Amino acid sequence: MKVLIFIVTASLVSTNLIAQNNFKDSLLSILKYYKADTPTVKALYDYGDLMQDEYPDSAIFFYEKANNTSKKISYLKGTIDYYRSVTYYYGVKKGNTEKALKYADEFLALAEKNKTPDLFSKVYFAYAIIYQYKQIPDSAIYF
Repeated sequence: MKVLIFIVTASLVSTNLIAQNNFKDSLLSILKYYKADTPTVKALYDYGDLMQDEYPDSAIFFYEKANNTSKKISYLKGTIDYYRSVTYYYGVKKGNTEKALKYADEFLALAEKNKTPDLFSKVYFAYAIIYQYKQIPDSAIYF
């Protein structure tokens, strides 16, 4: 019975790793033919998100590249994803809450400029995560 459980567990883990590698490979194939368009921006963010756990410093490289491309093609959602990603990266992954708050403030300014209701919810969620990470629950609940 233990052998059966081990075999099932091992096959599930290997299937998950293969699927994750296939996803990484498909993102890399998109990036290989880099051009300034929205699918490339999405692939850069997705790849950055994948890199965040293993190689967090590489993740920020992909976020910056995606943001630069978003600005070049005037892709607002790409800029929004940039602020979402870097706020989380600095606030949670790096523990640099001051830098995360700086990005959250820029994110808020973007929301106020564009007056998009769902954008405000993303900004306030970013603030809540930062304050939760700083262990200031009253401020986290406020947002």
